[in-house]
Amino acid sequence: MLADVANLQLLVVGLILLWAGTWKVFFTSSKEIALRSALALLFHREKTVRAVYQLAGLIELSVGSLLLLPQYHKWEVALAIGLTLVFVIYLAFSMKVAPERPCGCLGGRSVGVSWRTLARAGLLLSLSVLAWFGNSSWLTSVAGQPWLLVLGVLEALLLVLLSPDLGWNLKNVIVAVKRLLQTNSVLKLFAPLERHEAVQLLRESYPFHALSNCCLQKGPMESWHNNSWYFLTYNAIYEGRRATAVFAIPLSRHVENVHCVLVDESDGSTLFAIRPSTFERMPDHQTAELSSAPAS
Repeated sequence: MLADVANLQLLVVGLILLWAGTWKVFFTSSKEIALRSALALLFHREKTVRAVYQLAGLIELSVGSLLLLPQYHKWEVALAIGLTLVFVIYLAFSMKVAPERPCGCLGGRSVGVSWRTLARAGLLLSLSVLAWFGNSSWLTSVAGQPWLLVLGVLEALLLVLLSPDLGWNLKNVIVAVKRLLQTNSVLKLFAPLERHEAVQLLRESYPFHALSNCCLQKGPMESWHNNSWYFLTYNAIYEGRRATAVFAIPLSRHVENVHCVLVDESDGSTLFAIRPSTFERMPDHQTAELSSAPAS
């Protein structure tokens, strides 16, 4: 679970960096705000301030795009950690020497740097550090556990709430959360898969129908889940052998991706397996042979 939450941060941090870079590079008004920011205290020439601001935007676009790609590399996360650490240092400097000057980080409101702005940078740094403990792309984790998107949306809304330069307040965020929660179909998709729902999905699947009239004896017996799958076991008989049918239901609730393996109880060997890739190719006579297997 921790790894999946860590993987999700690639999406959250990546999107924030992508927006920050887009704002700096492509919005004309951002250049004027940059000239009034604390950058002007570090780089006195107007051309230099604009160039540094543009360079920061290009770096944000590059790092954000890397994080959003369907892959996971520690060096990409290290870049994000380094970049967000620079944000924290810059904003701390700005608060100390010129708190009345705008940040120019994410939006066009010319408001001074505050503890909200610094807290946003600190949160973004924390999320980047959390991403270091991931092990795969955000896309893999979200595909296995779609409810993670709700967490991602809440994190993004919190970052927006901590962004006075965007002009959102608590009321705007509450309205956005209510609209999200009112989407019942989305909530159902994001909710954890319960045992009764897993059984219902299983009964709609091809492997269950293929085995229910010939091999399955009793069940479901045991259930458990991991990052991407919910498992149910049934007692079964196959070719006179006592077996356990292990069904794997994807947490994404895609019935067409249900797997099944029949395991011999005596030695743990695999007697029969049905996988999604065999669904369409399995000939009728093979199903008939399976149905004719002794059931006692």
